[in-house]
Amino acid sequence: MYDKNVSKEFLNFLKESLSLKKEDLISGARYHNFSDFFNLPHHYVKELEYEKLRPLTIKITDSFKNIFDAVSKIDILLHYPYQSFDQVIKFFETASSDENVKEIKITLYRAAKNSAIVRALLNALNNGIKVTVFVEIKARFDEELNMEYAEVLKNAGAEIIYSIPGLKVHAKLALIKRKENNSLKNTAISPPETLTKTLQIFTPTSDFLLLMKISQMRFRIF
Repeated sequence: MYDKNVSKEFLNFLKESLSLKKEDLISGARYHNFSDFFNLPHHYVKELEYEKLRPLTIKITDSFKNIFDAVSKIDILLHYPYQSFDQVIKFFETASSDENVKEIKITLYRAAKNSAIVRALLNALNNGIKVTVFVEIKARFDEELNMEYAEVLKNAGAEIIYSIPGLKVHAKLALIKRKENNSLKNTAISPPETLTKTLQIFTPTSDFLLLMKISQMRFRIF
């Protein structure tokens, strides 16, 4: 995408320098990095703000020993930002230190700086859990951070699968292989983007499932 007001000489220079074809070019406005709008100065005028609502926590899991016991009995659906994303982080933190967890597979599309989920994956590796991460390196404006996380996880022992040329993977999936009652069971979760600040704007959902058919279908993706 390029500024439609750019000079023809400069546009031709870019086409020749980068070997771009006509179908590679899309004319647009001057400014494209809309993610910078997140960092606009705060106006500090309370009258112009909506009342902040605290995310709801899910009480239903409190009666279980851990999230895995809860998912073995019930399917859980969370809706953000109305419900807390902390449950997703807690899920990965619990999995990373659970001696019965044997393997974690996850797609990484976007992640926050100093990501709690990436820290949980590193902790899992430190605890001898096999970790496989599909990293989408074409996530717009987050390419560099994704590459950095991929390198950190790879150096810690994770198996890294880089995105496929010509195809951008938006899927947000995770699978936990855990030993329960002398057999391995797959717990599937579809977390939203792990870039937590976008959860305040988008309204994604995520589910926690133990249904074998769905879990096996998701397991095949990796």
